[in-house]
Amino acid sequence: MTTHLPGTPDLPEADPPPAEPPAGWPPDDLPLSRSDLRRFRAELATVAPDRTSAEMLLGELGVPPRRLPSFHSTSEHAWFEVFRALEAGIVAQPCRRLLAAALARYPANGVFRDLHDRFLAGRPGDPALSMTGAGQTSPPPPPAQPAPPPHAPTVFLAHDREDQSKVRALAELLTTAGFTPWVGSEMVTGGSRRDLVVRRAVLDCDFFVPCLSARVLGRPSQLHREIRIALDRADELPDHVVFIVPARLDECDLPSDLQEYQWVDLFAAGGVDQLLRALRASTPSARNSRSGPSGR
Repeated sequence: MTTHLPGTPDLPEADPPPAEPPAGWPPDDLPLSRSDLRRFRAELATVAPDRTSAEMLLGELGVPPRRLPSFHSTSEHAWFEVFRALEAGIVAQPCRRLLAAALARYPANGVFRDLHDRFLAGRPGDPALSMTGAGQTSPPPPPAQPAPPPHAPTVFLAHDREDQSKVRALAELLTTAGFTPWVGSEMVTGGSRRDLVVRRAVLDCDFFVPCLSARVLGRPSQLHREIRIALDRADELPDHVVFIVPARLDECDLPSDLQEYQWVDLFAAGGVDQLLRALRASTPSARNSRSGPSGR
């Protein structure tokens, strides 16, 4: 079953999209055909397969977190539900703005680039259009990842490799929010001893956020070792200092050692906002003036 935004013409799959919006189509949005809309939705399900990464994209449109689906089933079904909400008119110009946001985050994506070139490039309102002279345009500059402010609080994201895509999406959100995320799997360079690098990072960071999921907690994982290091450090800190903020990626039981800490649910509506509020409301346990963790 295919859903489409109001005014999308019911054309055969092989028909090209119309050059101008058909009657009833919002004049400031995109006249996508059914096949283009399905292709757009399928690619979004590929690049943003979980609630965290979807919230990162849709937040740029102003979509309320409460309108996002749970992502408990497949990502394709979840994005189907997202487009049903967009069809209901919860934000203006949904396809135009969502395509611009997706292309800004994934500039090399062939599907997003093709849809942009066919429907947005050179048209009024193109967010990536910049005039360089009469009748000339220049391609959009590559999006720059916002740099964290000086002495931004550091957040160690402890996780298992099976959850790495979700954690990378969370790291992007933290960077945008003014934090410096440390992802253990990306900190170890060739020739380094991983256990020493990760241990030093856990001891140096301002916040320790263990990212927990049901499929990981039931088996041996490096994540458990990192949690033990963080708990040892937390024991040495004053009681009022917030250091450990557990984050659940799905419905799972917290390890007994973490149950005394208030956790946040990243899979729930507004879960990322809960985490940001917890970090912003807390005094960092230690400001790290170095550019990154040492490897000693």
